[in-house]
Amino acid sequence: MKVVLDSNVIIYAVRFGVDLGALKPAFVPESVRRELETLSRKGGRIGTAARVALRICERFPELPSPTGKADDDLVHYALEGYAVATQDSELRKRIERLGGKVIYLRQNKYFEGIE
Repeated sequence: MKVVLDSNVIIYAVRFGVDLGALKPAFVPESVRRELETLSRKGGRIGTAARVALRICERFPELPSPTGKADDDLVHYALEGYAVATQDSELRKRIERLGGKVIYLRQNKYFEGIE
């Protein structure tokens, strides 16, 4: 199953040492990468985690951004048949309502929703 990664799931994986390798083949939309670039300019834990997340993103192929907005792009790819890995509960509900597949971190240790 092809998976698209949201910025927050990458940051959570960095913070809690979870291996994103379980989600292969995984892709990162261009808009998610831009969101991480913006977050990486901030200070503190979030900025540091975003900088590490950007380096991790280099391991995954980039998908074009059809809408220019990360959440809308993730919904677009969910409708195209990709599973979406996210920690955003609102986005999860939105995708599930549309019949899309969602993967998320459970107890900051493992991924829920992987078949």
